[in-house]
Amino acid sequence: MSETNCLRSTLSGITVYNALDVGCGTGTFTRTLADLLGGVHEIIGIDPDKDSLDEARELTADSRISYRLLSGYSMPYDAGRFDLASISDALHHVPDPVKLLALMSKAVADEGWFVVHELVSDGLSRPETNGRDLHHFKSQIDRLHGRTHNPTFTRAEVRDLVTSAGLEIDHECEVEDPIDVEGSEMSERVAHAGVFLAEYLEHARETLAYEDLTREAERVSRQIAKHGVATPPRLLLRAKKA
Repeated sequence: MSETNCLRSTLSGITVYNALDVGCGTGTFTRTLADLLGGVHEIIGIDPDKDSLDEARELTADSRISYRLLSGYSMPYDAGRFDLASISDALHHVPDPVKLLALMSKAVADEGWFVVHELVSDGLSRPETNGRDLHHFKSQIDRLHGRTHNPTFTRAEVRDLVTSAGLEIDHECEVEDPIDVEGSEMSERVAHAGVFLAEYLEHARETLAYEDLTREAERVSRQIAKHGVATPPRLLLRAKKA
């Protein structure tokens, strides 16, 4: 299912006046929420990375959206401040996802909603497996430089994180990247992946892991050349307080 259709079904039938998007990055998911939440008056996107927020502000023309330089672990918002809190592709970027979700829960009204949008690592096609391995290659190098970037979760693990934070899942769907592309489009994907592997490997050149990562880059590159590459599915969950 496309991201728009999946998110539209997830948001169907709920009323949201103000929302919080945690780990918003450059604001892509924040802006999508604004487009689909017709009655929303305010969406605040927070992220600890200033460069990402600067880009988000440049890309956003919607006056309902604002961005703040904040960590999800130190949100200053009153209890029940928001009707909805969301997090997209960020749970694997934080040291304690359950704690973060629990903190988000405090900022949401008792009858409010939660939207979790997260890459998954299981049940993948061959091109999606290559996409996952490409992502995990990047995460290995990020961790060498002290960044919190863990491997992506299985579907069951994402659900378990949500329920462990005291939330009850009441709707889910999956966002899928087309994997049956052929010809020039797949060739472009393969070429782009090769460039990315080579460029990102340079960030590890001065580390003890460089030789192992070089072999991993070569392995992933061979598999991508053979089978192609696609973004793994994203699990989209809607939850409420249990």
